[in-house]
Amino acid sequence: ILMPLAMNVFVILGYWGFLISTGLCLIAVAVLKDDRFVWRRIVAPVLILLGFWAHPVPVMLTALIPMAGYARAMFEVRRSKRDTAKMLTAAFAADMLPWCLAGVLIARFIPNLFAHAGAMPPVNLTSQLVHRLIGLARPEALSEVWPTVTVGGLFIAYVGVLSVGAFAPSVRNVFRWQLTVFLGMLLVLYFIVPDEVGSASDILRRILWIAILITAVISVSGVLALNVWY
Repeated sequence: ILMPLAMNVFVILGYWGFLISTGLCLIAVAVLKDDRFVWRRIVAPVLILLGFWAHPVPVMLTALIPMAGYARAMFEVRRSKRDTAKMLTAAFAADMLPWCLAGVLIARFIPNLFAHAGAMPPVNLTSQLVHRLIGLARPEALSEVWPTVTVGGLFIAYVGVLSVGAFAPSVRNVFRWQLTVFLGMLLVLYFIVPDEVGSASDILRRILWIAILITAVISVSGVLALNVWY
């Protein structure tokens, strides 16, 4: 069900680093979630550092996943004992370590996002939100992350099917909830990232593509994923 996501505009344009980094970072997130894997605290930082070497944007974006999980866990134990909160904070710090290691290098990369624009003009957030909403409502908006308009049209229908699965109920799945919050964070970034940041159209398309990928992962973890026809 995820195979159609493999053919995207970044493959055609040769943005291999971005695609490789996205894959490595998502694997690192999955590794950290597998308590049975005793080497996860070693393998995950290696994967994240390799991801940064390939492309830093996915590293910065996927750092929001453990943050979303920590926020949810702290919300659930807000009335519990203080010791529980301390344990959750310690676990969060351990989960964030791979991104913190890469963060030292990312701190050097962030200024490069603004280097092309020079002095950034004031951003009218309201106008930008309206502009992005109108742009996202266009039929060809999602097809921008696909190589051709025809394939893009089919992809829009495909995303619609995946969205049904994403909104479908499922058994209690903490990680699915965590990814849902991450998806919301990505959409917020899509609407507020200024056009002057880096090569804006590419940054926005990358955020949108990762959001679509996360939607697919959420959809296949729901109840409808148990249906062979879905």
